[in-house]
Amino acid sequence: MLKDTTGVQLPAPARKTIDLEGRIVKDGVRKALRHRQLALAELVHAIWEYRKIADSKPLTLQGLDYAHAVHELNKAIDRGEGLLQ
Repeated sequence: MLKDTTGVQLPAPARKTIDLEGRIVKDGVRKALRHRQLALAELVHAIWEYRKIADSKPLTLQGLDYAHAVHELNKAIDRGEGLLQ
C-alpha cells in the first residue's frame, strides 16, 4: 500500500534471530540489575548520612541537616520500594 500511494519501496523487515532476542533480554536484565544496585547504594548512603548526623548531637538540635537527611532517606526508601513492586 505504501508503494502504491507514495511510490516508496521499503526493504523487507529484518528477520528475528535468537541472537537478537537474547541480546535484548540480556540488556533488559542488565538494566534492571543496574537500577536495583543504584537504588540499594543510594539507600545505604542515605542511612549512613542519617546515622552520622543523628550521632553528632541530640536530634532536637539538628535543624536543617537532620531534616535534609530524613528527606533523602525517605526518597531512597521510596525508590527502593518502587523497584520491589
